[in-house]
This record gives sequence, structure tokens and C-alpha cells, in this order.
Amino acid sequence: MRILVTGAGGFIGSYVVDYCRRQDHFVIGIDRKLNDDWIRGNLGSNLEICEDVAFIDQQYHLDFDLCYHLAAESRIQPSFHEPLEHVYTNMLGTAKVLEVTRKTGGRLIYAGSSTADDSVSKNVYATTKVAGEMLCQAWSKCFGLSTAVARFYNVYGPRQVETGKYSTVIGIWENQLREGLKLTVTGDGSQRRDFTHVNDIVSGLVAIGEKGREDGHVYGLGTGINHSIIELAKRFVEGDAKRIQFVPRPPGESEVTLAEIEATSTELGWQPTHNIEEYIDSVGEAGI
Repeated sequence: MRILVTGAGGFIGSYVVDYCRRQDHFVIGIDRKLNDDWIRGNLGSNLEICEDVAFIDQQYHLDFDLCYHLAAESRIQPSFHEPLEHVYTNMLGTAKVLEVTRKTGGRLIYAGSSTADDSVSKNVYATTKVAGEMLCQAWSKCFGLSTAVARFYNVYGPRQVETGKYSTVIGIWENQLREGLKLTVTGDGSQRRDFTHVNDIVSGLVAIGEKGREDGHVYGLGTGINHSIIELAKRFVEGDAKRIQFVPRPPGESEVTLAEIEATSTELGWQPTHNIEEYIDSVGEAGI
């Protein structure tokens, strides 16, 4: 099978590329912000990497059977500073990828976001990601394109981004531990999150690609269990409150994220196999 992966050089995208190649699929990886170290370790006969995303603007013809559309402006806070960039990438970019996929006769799996569970006008990021879900449904209804949505919940694991505007909270904490810094907790840390290991996300994406509906149906990829941020921070520092620093909570964030996975599990036979507490304990054992 020939598979297009947008956002191929990102945290989740790189895992998807690795999985597809292990299954002997030919992968076309697209990303404008590719990680050079990861590329050097993944070059091979069944991988084509491209940093030029202009092919989407030109509706360049590509021969592929399945698209994992993971590319996005992927964080809440940057959307307060770069709203038009989020609109362009997450909405217009998604429409262009849908149209390219329609021309190939392929199938598209879209990376949704848990922010859809809250008020979608809370931040521009959430608005644009939900718009992407709606575009998938429109292309299915209007043009018969096979699409499905995988809604992600706070993904973590090796290769996660630890610094900069795309960093994850678990990645930030691991970096702070490594640097001997206090762990930063926003607000009082009472906000609750459903954390999902990247390997569970990949297995979920594969299940959706193979067994999911074709009408833009939304599948939740989480654990169905959430934890407070302060609870997990304390676990990282083994209960030493002096190693935690509270900082102002930024705007636009949800109080609670929690995936509904029963329907996903029943329909696809998919179950998450990792939990965040065991991961945190393994980080401590590794001496980070």
C-alpha cells in the first residue's frame, strides 16, 4: 500500500511512518518542519520525504491509497498569537489535502483534537480543528470521499516535544527534571487530563484506517481515565512539593478532558495498553 503521511516529521507522524514502513508500505512523508536526525535514521527504499508542501497548493497528483493527515498548528497558546496561521494550516490546508485525496480515490484519516469536547470558540486552535472534522464530513457527504476522524487526547511518549511552542506538558516536565529545574504547574493544577501514549495513538489510527467508517465519523483515542495535573507533577517529583512551581494559567484551556472510548473499542476492537502513571515511574527509574 502507498500511504501519505502529512506532518511526517512530527512527534506522532514519525511513529506512524515507522509503523507503516515496518509493514512494508511505501510512505510519502510531507512536513515543512522535518527533524533532520529522524530523517537520517529513516531514509530508505520505501520512504519518500518532502519538505515542500507547495504540491498541496498546486493540487499536485500523488498516487496513494491512504492518507494520515496529521499536519497542523497543534497547540492552544500559539493560536492566540498566530490565529491566521492556524486558520490557514488547519482549515484551508485540510481542505486541500482532502481534495488531493479525493483525486487519488484514496481514504483519509484526520487527526482531531480533544479540544472539540469543550467550547470550540474558547481558542482559535479548537475552532480550526473542529472545522477540519466538519470538512472531512462534508467531503464524505458531498463527494463520496472515505474519511474518518481520530480525536487525540494529550499524547505523550518518547520523541515528544520538550521545548518551544509545540511542547507537551509531560515533555516540559521531563526536560525540567533533566535540567534540575522545578516543575511548572499552571494555575493550581486541579485541571484534569486524559493522557494517551503515542503507541496507543498509532494502533488506534491503524484500526480506524482498516475498520473505521467512511463518513467522517469521530473516534476518541484516549484511555477513558483522567488525572489532575498536580497529581501527576507530584508523582514526577516523588511528592516533594518544593520541586513544583506554580505559574499563572494561560487562557483558552479546558478544565477537563476525558475520552469516550467504549464505542471506539467496541467498533474497532482497539484498547489502550499504556498508562501515564507507569510511564512517569519509568522516567524516575531511568534517572532523568
